[in-house]
Amino acid sequence: MALPNSDNPVPQMSVDTATVYVQRMVKREKASAGNVERAIATLSRRYKIGAWQLTHLFKGKAKTLDTAKFAKLRAAYFDHCAAQVAALQHEMTVERAVTGDDYFDDLEAEAAALAEKIAAKRAALHQGGQVR
Repeated sequence: MALPNSDNPVPQMSVDTATVYVQRMVKREKASAGNVERAIATLSRRYKIGAWQLTHLFKGKAKTLDTAKFAKLRAAYFDHCAAQVAALQHEMTVERAVTGDDYFDDLEAEAAALAEKIAAKRAALHQGGQVR
């Protein structure tokens, strides 16, 4: 993944955004890890971002963040979103198998469209493009 110059700090708004990304990812990971510390350790290993940096962002104490770390966090957050959509799609597939009806067809189509949008954003990040 091509990353912007890591010597450049990102604006405070982006630090705040990164904090929200980390808090949301930790909240979801905590459900399976059991506590915040394990969730942060898991995310740190998975995305190769320092546990200290994640903890600092999670607690809202980060004042600066370089562009390379922000890009990594944004990519990790898109992975997080993709996993949530995939879980939703799986639930709808199971529901269809259990009930045998097409009640969720419209939602399945929307979830598929959302998954495609997320995949496009992830691809843009991996190619070094701006994602808006």
